[in-house]
Amino acid sequence: MRTYFLKKHYLIFICLIGVFSCIPIKKEIYLQSGNDTAALIKNAPTNKWELHDSTYLLQPGDILSVKSSSITPQEYNFFSKNENEIKESDPILAGYKIDEEGFIELPVLGRLNIAGLSVIQTQKKIRTLAAKYLQNPTVNVRLISFQVTLLGEVNAPGKYSTIMPKTSIMDAIGMSKGLTNFADRSNIKLIRHVNNTAHVVYLNLLDEELISSPYYYLKPNDLILIAPLKAKNFKNFQAGNISLIISALTLISILILNTR
Repeated sequence: MRTYFLKKHYLIFICLIGVFSCIPIKKEIYLQSGNDTAALIKNAPTNKWELHDSTYLLQPGDILSVKSSSITPQEYNFFSKNENEIKESDPILAGYKIDEEGFIELPVLGRLNIAGLSVIQTQKKIRTLAAKYLQNPTVNVRLISFQVTLLGEVNAPGKYSTIMPKTSIMDAIGMSKGLTNFADRSNIKLIRHVNNTAHVVYLNLLDEELISSPYYYLKPNDLILIAPLKAKNFKNFQAGNISLIISALTLISILILNTR
């Protein structure tokens, strides 16, 4: 009878271990609004969040792709040579890098100060200058050094590149194949370098209000660190130890009972 009692309590302990190592659904659902989903009106906005201006201003170290076309014969188009290089090699190597003083060096146009301008403003500036040499030029400028790094509880940690003018933290998570089940979605660390200063920000992916945060959209070279939940530590280390201890105590108890 006592052996049965001990086995029963052993099973209860094992069940409790399983409960403590489980993760509540509310800790896994992104951008929760706190509204009762059953009472929401379907096919209609439930909340409206004002998005912060995410326009990125170019800075030293950025690399740009500059392409142009015009009705000027190709042999006289000073951008043509570089465009062919970009097609045949690594775009990063064939791009134009902004130097420490904020300038890029373009054929014929010379050195242009573009630090502090947006990509669109840079595109307009180059088009205006190119119009002095080319007939009806069109200019396409892209930032090709936009990279973000994701480390920690992601399914594919690493550094990712994008040419999208607006890339959100959710886009970056998608590029890394999502977060693991044990990722702490309520405590994401974002490190951003601004004017030689590292800004450290903590974000909550479970809260819908994140959409209105100035850190919802990423900037080049942002570092995103995803820490694990305590449940992962419990499952990987504590649960196994507790199970061994309970097994040993149960075995000792059974031996004591059998010797009586």
